[in-house]
Amino acid sequence: MVKHMPVNPKSTPMTSASASVQRPALFGTPLLLPGEDAAAITPSATASPAATKPVDIIDEMFVDDLVSFQWEVLRWRRCKAGVISAIGRRALAAVLNDAIDFDFFADAFRKDVVEALLTATEEEALTEKAAKELAQHCFGDERFDRVNKLLEPIGRSVNFILSNCRAKAARNLAEDYAANQTRAVNLVQELLETKGRTMDELLAQALEEELISLNRLDHQASTAETRRNATLREMSRRREALGEARRRSVQDIEDGEYEVIETMPAKGKSAA
Repeated sequence: MVKHMPVNPKSTPMTSASASVQRPALFGTPLLLPGEDAAAITPSATASPAATKPVDIIDEMFVDDLVSFQWEVLRWRRCKAGVISAIGRRALAAVLNDAIDFDFFADAFRKDVVEALLTATEEEALTEKAAKELAQHCFGDERFDRVNKLLEPIGRSVNFILSNCRAKAARNLAEDYAANQTRAVNLVQELLETKGRTMDELLAQALEEELISLNRLDHQASTAETRRNATLREMSRRREALGEARRRSVQDIEDGEYEVIETMPAKGKSAA
């Protein structure tokens, strides 16, 4: 699904610092994918016509294609960067899942146990205070079995909730690390050191399984680059041809503009 930038029915005005350029309605509206910023492509589409000085409508078509292909190149590059980032986060979360201590997500675990107990024992009217007491000490032998028994109606168990909370905490920590939050960066570095791992190593290992997908993205970007470069070459050839035709026209005009007329002396007058 693509979304269209707002556009004037006749043309979309595009201005630069030095000139105002109209985008012909013939070209339609720039097509953007969900999440792409319309303001990000507008400066590119705005600056290119002014910079390349299109001489006619055909030249403007080349310029419009050039902007579209360049945006496509950037789109595939962003896609590749996003894929690598997502792969890195998943690989990091998998390691953190085994590295983080219970204390790191204990509060979230107890909260989930309380919610599960209240849901499972709704008919028995287990009080919130009693549920919190069970959640606080649910790893004791007797309470562990009791909590599991109470959770049976909803298909849950203490270990199930524990596993989910640990995985969620690991994912959140990996997300915070990717967002370059100082606390998360420092904690992740410490946890990786305890495991004798590095982020570069994790990413390299994870990318081995995704090389085919990454190569496909590279191929798409390369195809867009080829089209962009071909457009640039065609623009250059056409302008050279137009320039040569204009030079010939100017030369023809200059050659035919003046005629040398020899003057003859008037009859009856001396040429002296």
